[in-house]
Amino acid sequence: MVTKRYLKNYCIKDVFLIIIAFSFVGCMNRNQDERYDDNTIDTSFFHTPFVAINVSYKNNIHRMVMEENLINSLPKERLSGKMYRSELYPIFRNDTLVIDSITFNKFIDNGCLVVTQKSVDSVCCGEIKNILSSFFDENGILVDSLSEKEQSYIIYLLFQHKVYLKTDCETGLLHIIN
Repeated sequence: MVTKRYLKNYCIKDVFLIIIAFSFVGCMNRNQDERYDDNTIDTSFFHTPFVAINVSYKNNIHRMVMEENLINSLPKERLSGKMYRSELYPIFRNDTLVIDSITFNKFIDNGCLVVTQKSVDSVCCGEIKNILSSFFDENGILVDSLSEKEQSYIIYLLFQHKVYLKTDCETGLLHIIN
C-alpha cells in the first residue's frame, strides 16, 4: 500500500516537472524568434520589394530602382556589412553609392535606371500626397495604366518619402505595403 502511494506521488511530480520544462523551453524559443524577426529581412512578407538609390558612375549621379534581390550587387565596403532594412533603407535614401562599370551595366541591363517623368511631376507638384491620390485607389493599388518608366519614377519618389511598394503576385499590380 505504501509503495503505490509513493509511485503515484513520484509520477505526479515527474509530470509537473516535464510540463514546466516544456513551458520554459517554449518561452525561450518564442523570445528568440521575436528578437530574430525584429532585425532580419522578412522575405516572406515582401514578394518583390523595390529599393530606390542614387548611384555615382563616371562623375554622374543616376537614380536607380531595383528589386531588393539586386542589393547583393552593391559595393559591400559602402554598406559596411549591414543587412537589415532598418539600417540599409536610410543609406539608400540619403546617400549616393559609388559603383563600378560592371555593376552599372548590370543595373542598366535589368532596367533599373530611372528617368524623370514630366507627366508625374506635373501631378506631383512637390507633394507626395498628390501622387498617392492621383495614381492609387483607396486600397493602395496603382489604378492608372502607366508606362514602366513612369512606374519606376513613382516608386523612386515614394521610396524617398518612406512609402514602399511591392508587386502583387496574382494581379501583377503595384500596391503600397505600409
